[in-house]
Amino acid sequence: RAVPGLDRLEPGMELLVTRPLGDLSILDLHHQAHLAATPHEAVDELRVEALLEMATSNWPVAHLIAGFLPVAGEVLDPDRHVVFTTDISGPGLSVLEAAASLSNVRVLIEELAFIYEASVSRGRRDHTASTNGPLVLGGRPPVIAAFRKRLESIGFDASWRVGSVAAATDPPLILIDDELRARTTGDFPDENLFEWERYLAAPGGPAPSRVTLFESYGFSAPRL
Repeated sequence: RAVPGLDRLEPGMELLVTRPLGDLSILDLHHQAHLAATPHEAVDELRVEALLEMATSNWPVAHLIAGFLPVAGEVLDPDRHVVFTTDISGPGLSVLEAAASLSNVRVLIEELAFIYEASVSRGRRDHTASTNGPLVLGGRPPVIAAFRKRLESIGFDASWRVGSVAAATDPPLILIDDELRARTTGDFPDENLFEWERYLAAPGGPAPSRVTLFESYGFSAPRL
């Protein structure tokens, strides 16, 4: 099958994530509880759930995705095929930044789904990062709906719509939906919930301040 690139997103397309985020946040919560000598059975159970999530093979999902891709040599048809897919492990949802830039579109993050929401206020830089994490796919709404239905039929029933693709901006941006930011700021006190300092912007508002990956993690920017 032909592997889709990162440059095929179009306005009106939707973005789907195959399972919830936050496994590393739960492990952090468990680690901190034990460092503080306050272990709790519920936290131990959450750790097991996080480890099970991390051990979940993406092979069945990848096999399903293959059925939504053109065969080698066939022209990609957005009315039948998924146009974008990648995993969101180490970098988390920031993988969408490259897709937005290469596709010259704006990606709007409209929802965040976590295994255990309370664990995201524990000081991680980006709670969307993972290990052997879920996959994110992009495509036209009917294709995404058909894929999601097939996904549920093989036992993956926790997929969720993370956002949508809007018209191009200059430069292309990842934007955080205002309602989502307002809700998550109240529900999740950690200001680093989703690298806010890298992606803050509102439709029609000023462009977000840009920082390098090095700077976002507290390091000095490399001098070239």
